[in-house]
Amino acid sequence: MMEMKQSWLVLWISIMCFCLSSNGQTVDTILLSYNGTISSNGNCIGIDGVNNGYFLSKSNFLIKYDETGKELFNYNSLFLNSGTVISCENPFKTILYFPDQGKIAVLDRRLSLNAEIDLNKTDYLNISAVCASQDNQNLWIFDDGNKFLYKIDQSGKAIISIDIRSIQAGLKANLNAFTKLIESNDYLFCIRASGEVVVLDNFGNYKTAFFLGCFPNEIEAFDGKIIYKKNNIIEAIDIKTRQKFAIPIDVNLTQIVLGKGIIIGKSIAEWKIFKF
Repeated sequence: MMEMKQSWLVLWISIMCFCLSSNGQTVDTILLSYNGTISSNGNCIGIDGVNNGYFLSKSNFLIKYDETGKELFNYNSLFLNSGTVISCENPFKTILYFPDQGKIAVLDRRLSLNAEIDLNKTDYLNISAVCASQDNQNLWIFDDGNKFLYKIDQSGKAIISIDIRSIQAGLKANLNAFTKLIESNDYLFCIRASGEVVVLDNFGNYKTAFFLGCFPNEIEAFDGKIIYKKNNIIEAIDIKTRQKFAIPIDVNLTQIVLGKGIIIGKSIAEWKIFKF
């Protein structure tokens, strides 16, 4: 009798594993838990790799909060506004690109100005996306003017130059601008407005691509995983294993910003923090 029960248990587990798999991708379901509140009338820009949230206030201050909603640091500039391109996934370097000024500001973890690059003195034509590199010394920029992806130092000198047209083989015939760049765990994630994510290694070699069909502000990448919002579900895909997990959004939020094991969502006049 015991052997029969064990056999049925093994069969049941096998059936459940089969049902939870889609093309070899296991789907786990995880629920959200409330973690804190941020009282802000601004917009949540992003969440870094250690769960700090970044907000752009209506008075054009960039404010950094911890995962419980405590304010840590802030930054203000005459050039900072809703048109500023902000990359904050790296907890040690926040990158600001001011298109109307042709300048890039590099902030440290305390949001103090660390370096400034004047693009007007370079040959870059039309920057559409920026991010800090994982080494915390350099930056990635995408120049939509000539369809080149560059890794540059803090003086603006190119260290790596990649013609994006050379890595499009096998992908959709799409040379639209990348609007978001994230380097994480030896991968560079290049995201288009259409929701296409082109994944390179940190030397610029093509690895794979995904067509997620969601907005770039609903896509993040941490620890070698792509995290994105699809309808009322948060999904994540591990680049190496292709394992997928899904998180149902069972709370009433009008906006959602994703992070590594955390989301910040707008609820009426405040922002709520949830962990998963």
